[in-house]
Amino acid sequence: MLEMEKSRWYQPAKLTILDFVLIIGISLLCALVFNSSNPNGVALFPRIVLHSDISYVDPDAAFQKHAASSAVFVDARPTNFFDQSHIAGAVNIPLSVFDIMYMMKLQADDKNQPIIVYGRTVSRRYDVDVANKLHLRGHKQVQVLDRGLSAWEKKGYPVAR
Repeated sequence: MLEMEKSRWYQPAKLTILDFVLIIGISLLCALVFNSSNPNGVALFPRIVLHSDISYVDPDAAFQKHAASSAVFVDARPTNFFDQSHIAGAVNIPLSVFDIMYMMKLQADDKNQPIIVYGRTVSRRYDVDVANKLHLRGHKQVQVLDRGLSAWEKKGYPVAR
């Protein structure tokens, strides 16, 4: 009899989708507030900073250097992207294996020789990271191709596949 009265008066609450959305929303808000107030918080959007000594170069100016063979072109994207298409004559130095590839391909080169780096993809700006690393290795004339390979291709400049 006691169980019958208890079940008549007590009915468990039913959770709705709105309850789950509220719980997840409040949890996300708490996480964002904690992360932003924490001095060691995780950056939600990575800060991409190009060293002040490195500049961007327009595709037209880069093509003039390419035609005169007066600059080394460095493709900073992973090898599978490089194999699909790249600027004719470019050297592939992927960010993930930068140290090894740098020693194999650029270490012996003149540090004053102009280098133009490209390699921006939808998900990552490899060009900026590799350009910064080249600058740290002592290269004096490092530039990043403005708007990357897509701008180069739009102009109809030479691409190898």
